[in-house]
Amino acid sequence: MLRQRLISAAVLLPLFLIVTFVGDPWYSLAITIVAALAYHEFYTIISQGGYAPLRLTGLFFTLLFIGNGFLAAHGLGNYTNPILAAAALAPLILLIVRPTQNGSAGNWALTLAGSLYVGWFLSLFVLLRNLPGGLSWVLLAVLSTFACDSAAYLAGRAWGRRKMVPHLSPGKTWEGAIGGFLAAVISATVLSIVFNTFLTSLTVPLAIPQALLLGALVGILAQLGDLAESLLKRSVLAKDAGGLIPGHGGILDRLDSLLFAVAGTYFFAWWS
Repeated sequence: MLRQRLISAAVLLPLFLIVTFVGDPWYSLAITIVAALAYHEFYTIISQGGYAPLRLTGLFFTLLFIGNGFLAAHGLGNYTNPILAAAALAPLILLIVRPTQNGSAGNWALTLAGSLYVGWFLSLFVLLRNLPGGLSWVLLAVLSTFACDSAAYLAGRAWGRRKMVPHLSPGKTWEGAIGGFLAAVISATVLSIVFNTFLTSLTVPLAIPQALLLGALVGILAQLGDLAESLLKRSVLAKDAGGLIPGHGGILDRLDSLLFAVAGTYFFAWWS
């Protein structure tokens, strides 16, 4: 398992770095492709629980959120509110004409939830990349999240004794969580120092106390994002979201930590 994880990371990380350095429109296009694959996985695991959300409707609004992120990032308008209203109303209208009304409330909620969970969160990746110093912010968020995930996994294997949330993720321990949190704090702080001292093209407006705070935020949100996806999978008795990434499962299994961490980093950068 660890060998597969390392091989997958060795392939995916350089690809991510390349497309992130290149920027738009290729960066947003890559996020759009990832969003489509992630929504497919969301629909698949939810369907295993006997639900029947509106697949194409949810996918449409997922991609619409990404497109809106691109427009907003480039000063071409922000249509989040009308898109959100349409994403809530359209599934209701379409469910009215379905031959069967069994489970309609759950199917409506899950159609909307899927487009928000995948589409809105991933639109923040686009917005973060296009902030001033956006490349540095994305690298800080993603690399600190990877450090958190890796350290939590290794610390849990080495010292894990106290189960954290056994009803959701039996393998997660408090020792692993602490290791992941510390790794995120250290990673964000070291990266910010390196960016500001040696890589002036990646300078970020972070003093050391702010970098520590960002690392702590990532260390908490990344692990909450992981647990949130575990909650979704556990509720429908699914082990993995998919099998696209050896050693990791599906796209959602790799994105779960990043969704919350990048969202937190975006608002941190926006407010700082």
